[in-house]
Amino acid sequence: MSQSSHQFPVLEARSLTLAYQKFPILKDLDLSIVGKRITTLVGQNGCGKSTLLSGLSRLLSPQNGSVFLNGTSIHSLSTRTVAKQLGVLPQSPAYPEGITVKSLVALGRYPRQNWLQSWSQEDEEMVNQALHTTRLHDLSDYQLDNLSGGQRQRAWIAMALAQDTPTLLLDEPTTYLDIAHQIEILDLLKELNEDCERTIVMVLHDLNLACRYSNIIVALKEGAIVAQGPPKDIIIPTLIEQIFDISCSILNDPETGLPICIPRGRNPNLYP
Repeated sequence: MSQSSHQFPVLEARSLTLAYQKFPILKDLDLSIVGKRITTLVGQNGCGKSTLLSGLSRLLSPQNGSVFLNGTSIHSLSTRTVAKQLGVLPQSPAYPEGITVKSLVALGRYPRQNWLQSWSQEDEEMVNQALHTTRLHDLSDYQLDNLSGGQRQRAWIAMALAQDTPTLLLDEPTTYLDIAHQIEILDLLKELNEDCERTIVMVLHDLNLACRYSNIIVALKEGAIVAQGPPKDIIIPTLIEQIFDISCSILNDPETGLPICIPRGRNPNLYP
């Protein structure tokens, strides 16, 4: 990827204040998301990670400040225009009872439809491509209720892929998944980033997985950005203690050479 393709901000928050019921969660925050990279938001529960993702995706209107999508205020754009640029996967999304995998994935084509145009060959091809990419083609007629957690998460990602957006925003895509399914989902996202040049912004709790799969880590605490940069710059003992209020040791991952965070217990007498 060229240097210039990395420098253009796909999403940008400027002096952004986000609130729930008038109570500010994030205040006067600035953030630029560069294209064709994986950016991961980390921090303690309640620090504002999911709130920030909601603000970036226009699911939550700002109390103050602005969000820009490809240089244009996101709130000046039509819903259809935004949906052609951003695919959003919230935490534990709801779905109609009895819906099949293919029907769910087909919903991703909705922003591409209009009242003059029925289901097209391109729509069918994009849905089938999304099913193949997520290795769900053999399960396309299965009901979502009958899938494992990892398969269901892949189905939601397939829906976002069918939407055919250059940018994907995912809120804790590995929640409730065992380690094998976590790796499966994150490998898929890494492939989408590297092979299809998708820009990915996600929230993760596992610091070591964030290190392995991210180009940029953005660390938040109490509604503010504490640090941002490559994993090797963020996953260091002083910053981890500042962000999570816990001491740790940092080792090098023998597989990747990236940092691994080993937290220390608060009471060393508990360990043999």
